[in-house]
Amino acid sequence: MSHTENHDAPEFTRRFVNLADERLGAEAIFATDDFFADKQRMLQSGDAIFYP
Repeated sequence: MSHTENHDAPEFTRRFVNLADERLGAEAIFATDDFFADKQRMLQSGDAIFYP
């Protein structure tokens, strides 16, 4: 797993481990609404992508 530090990110995101990260094995098992995106996208580690 590679690590890239975003210096513009809030301090807490640089200091603590994101346990809800798909790279660590986290999975979304249920979502009540997939209107905006598939529930698996909630745990992706990359930057958000907007598709108009």
